[in-house]
Amino acid sequence: MKTKLLFLLNGILVLGVFLAFPVFAQQPAISCENSSSADYFPETSHNVCGAFFDFFKARGGLEIFGYPLTEAFVWNGRTVQYFQRVRMEYHPENPPEYQVQLGLLGDFFAPSEQKARIPASQIPSSNDRERRYFPETGHTVGLGFLKFYDENGGLDNFGYPVTEFILENGRFVQYFQRAVMEWHPNQGRIALQDLGQRHIDQDKDLQKKTEPADNLLIITNATQTVPSVTSLHATASVRDAFTGQGGYQTVWVYVYDQSGEPVQGAEVILYVRYLSGDRIFDKDTNPRIPPTDKAGHTQITFELGRPQSGRLVLIDAYVNYQGVETKAQTSFFPWW
Repeated sequence: MKTKLLFLLNGILVLGVFLAFPVFAQQPAISCENSSSADYFPETSHNVCGAFFDFFKARGGLEIFGYPLTEAFVWNGRTVQYFQRVRMEYHPENPPEYQVQLGLLGDFFAPSEQKARIPASQIPSSNDRERRYFPETGHTVGLGFLKFYDENGGLDNFGYPVTEFILENGRFVQYFQRAVMEWHPNQGRIALQDLGQRHIDQDKDLQKKTEPADNLLIITNATQTVPSVTSLHATASVRDAFTGQGGYQTVWVYVYDQSGEPVQGAEVILYVRYLSGDRIFDKDTNPRIPPTDKAGHTQITFELGRPQSGRLVLIDAYVNYQGVETKAQTSFFPWW
């Protein structure tokens, strides 16, 4: 009898542990199939669907999150999707309104020496309208940062502050759990740093997830006659208009035909015009720039090296599709 009782108690304990810790590896993916909540972003050639798209629309869209950089995928047992400024995470174990959360990338990148709580003598009074103290992390938010915080989602979008505002690369910034705010005095505005892109740049496995995806919302007709291409139009753009000496740059190219329809299979050769000489990228180099996809899009991410500061770097994109050619141009400015 005692043996049976112990067996029963052990079984209850194991069941309790199993229920207390959800098996994230088996959680459902964010699906675009038959989803009324979805959109495709040709700027980066990725889809946003289901709960992630609903969150995207409700919490600030492009201004807060930027463009999607990956499709939704399972990472360390959790369904996630990277955007330029954030990582969205799916938490099915939470109540519906909290199932989509933003990853703590701001806390991850925050300088550890700046995280120390401020002294009690520096805590503002509770009626101070210019500064607000957050006892959860021991930091304040003030002035333009506080206004931006309150007007753009506050705690839900940014989390608690994990540093005071600090001077970094010639700009005042402040780290929050889920974001980094940056003051642009020339434009008189606060902007959010591209933490999603920054995290991807540091992880080669994540970089593999940025490959362009097909537009899952388009239903193609295999029997449709494809019109001939008589002329091309191309555009090119860069991820960072201003850079330092080092890190990575991404170039996006879009190709359209004479009717404004995207051209799939166009080949692009990229010439990056450094003062020290041209760097050339095509479908056979490493890194390579693949032919355009169904959205007429292709992209490449390459190491900047050490370009000369204060000198504009031109980028020429030469496009060829079945003997029809065109050219697009963009540029960036190494500043620091």
